Amino acid sequence: RPVEWRPAATAPGTAPILRIVNVQHATIRGFRMSGGDRLDTLIVVVGHCPGLRLADLWLDGFRSMALKVDGGGEPQAPLVIERCRFAGRVFSKAEAAVELGSATGPVARCIE
Repeated sequence: RPVEWRPAATAPGTAPILRIVNVQHATIRGFRMSGGDRLDTLIVVVGHCPGLRLADLWLDGFRSMALKVDGGGEPQAPLVIERCRFAGRVFSKAEAAVELGSATGPVARCIE
């Protein structure tokens, strides 16, 4: 059973569960992140993140998007999103499961 991350009871709806800023060559794998239908976004990735890998995640209960990427990697070390699942009761009202925002250069490689 995966470890589940949830927001604190007092967390504002605009605060993600996880914010990743300028992190290189790290892997976040095997977690369930649930916004409890209270958070706009579950994970935010910002800045230069070559080699960052988000893998085997279950993301649910978000109001706007599960994952927002405003950054990227490098040609030899892209940001990789693989085998992530997106679900939740409010998913039909969400803007998108994943938003690739104002990134420059090689952003991400998505793998099923």
